[in-house]
Amino acid sequence: MGIEKYTSKKTTAFNQVLDNWENALLLAGKLLEENGDINHQYTLDMIEMVKNEGPYIVVTPGIALAHARPNGNVNRNSIAIVTSCKDIWFGHPSNDPVRIIIAVAAVDDLQHLKLFQSVAEQLMEIDNIEKLKNASCYEECGIKKGERMKREEFLRKIDKGLIVSCYAGPDLNEEMGYPEVMAAMAKSCVAGGAAAIRTNYLNIPKVKETVDTPLIGLKKVYKEGYDGDFRITPNLETVKELIDLGADAVAIDGTKRERYDDMTVEEFIRQIKKQFDVIVIADISTVEEGINCWNAGADLVGTTLSGYTPYSKNPIVFGALPTPEPDYEIIRELKAAGVENIIAEGRFDNGEKMKKAIEAGATAVVIGTAITMPKKIVKTILIDAGIAK
Repeated sequence: MGIEKYTSKKTTAFNQVLDNWENALLLAGKLLEENGDINHQYTLDMIEMVKNEGPYIVVTPGIALAHARPNGNVNRNSIAIVTSCKDIWFGHPSNDPVRIIIAVAAVDDLQHLKLFQSVAEQLMEIDNIEKLKNASCYEECGIKKGERMKREEFLRKIDKGLIVSCYAGPDLNEEMGYPEVMAAMAKSCVAGGAAAIRTNYLNIPKVKETVDTPLIGLKKVYKEGYDGDFRITPNLETVKELIDLGADAVAIDGTKRERYDDMTVEEFIRQIKKQFDVIVIADISTVEEGINCWNAGADLVGTTLSGYTPYSKNPIVFGALPTPEPDYEIIRELKAAGVENIIAEGRFDNGEKMKKAIEAGATAVVIGTAITMPKKIVKTILIDAGIAK
């Protein structure tokens, strides 16, 4: 992931008049503070690091890379860039004077390394350094807007992996329906080994700030209130919304049910690929729907809705407890029909079931409420204990 994810106009300042290195770090910290990324203590800690450890942060001629230990003072990963119109002296024997100050703030040690790698990649090219030196505004500094993840990279990163669905909003898992909560949930899941995160549009920005794994976005559109009928990302407007928010892939409704636009599902998929060239995951409920979407150009087919349409092979009630078994048969049949990339989703709640899905031919497995909905987890425990109310 490049530096562009962690910087913005609000965290950059160019051609500043700075008298000394301490004022330079104070300005860099102020940018991060005003953006809500850190508190003032982190700024003070960056300055204290130089006072205690010396000018080691001047990592290459003309560039200082300021940082400190998080210690609970960092709210989200971010990078500030300050350039000076005057030479700044840190006291480094060979890399002074400095004209570029880059302040790195990471929420933990692992993210700290990732941010340093992003900065190193940016500075590997001399041309990028010159653009930073000469820039008078963010648009001139050479930081390019990141490209969406390519299909091959996405498939490689999720291969035989666990995708956690961090879905919460007023329609489902409402007690957890705060973007900051779902971002924290995503961070914990990735720390535990999740290969990707699937989340609804409300949570995408916060989750995107928090984790670097592939991010699958969706938006449920309801016809008549949250108890009524809905479709998953049912039109081009919602697809664009998810892309603009930062989704690497979009999950769409791939069923044969009535649509919310004037296109067929085949036309819809083709238009998404033509207009946006984004990774498309078609959520389906039958083998026939999966084959149809795959042939129309979907990059992956998800078994998300198997059992949840009236015409599914074995219809069930959503949210039923105890949780019914997943549909392994649909995975095998899709694979046999030539659908190469299958995401198994629906009623998976442990590693044994995940393993069976992979053996059946799934590329990856999604687990959602069994991980991210405490209410359901508690109810399941009480049912298993025979003391459910």
